[in-house]
Amino acid sequence: MLIVLFLMYAEQKGAETRNRSWRGKKNYLIRDTGKLPFSDRMFDSYNWKNEKGVKGFPGLLEEVALINPLLRVRFSTSHPKDISDELLYTMERHKNICKHIHLPAQSGSSRILKLMNREYTREMVYDRIKAIHAIIPECSISTDMITGFCAETPEDHKSHYR
Repeated sequence: MLIVLFLMYAEQKGAETRNRSWRGKKNYLIRDTGKLPFSDRMFDSYNWKNEKGVKGFPGLLEEVALINPLLRVRFSTSHPKDISDELLYTMERHKNICKHIHLPAQSGSSRILKLMNREYTREMVYDRIKAIHAIIPECSISTDMITGFCAETPEDHKSHYR
């Protein structure tokens, strides 16, 4: 039996995201499978603030990885802005964190990304891919692309696979 755990979740409030702490929920961790999937919208933008300071997603991921070295920790739905070097070094440091990153580029064209109201460019995505390969050479990367977006030209489309 697998107990699915949403360690933390985000509530959309306009343009602002409020994250909630997962403290006290460790007892729900995993039964039988030894896996802990992080799966929620924008969880990797997590910031927990208290009197000791701020703990971002890399700190949360490390805290979970240290619970038990046999616990397999996986996360998905990364936003390019959240793939920091700190996160990559945390993944590299802990053998029980899965070496896979889903990096939803959505377009290979910075022009189309701007039309999609994305806050990142093709160059920013490629910079993160280079960092992933440099820090965690064995890390697999997946992505998703949106093709045929309004005003996409053949040149924009070709940029998906360059």
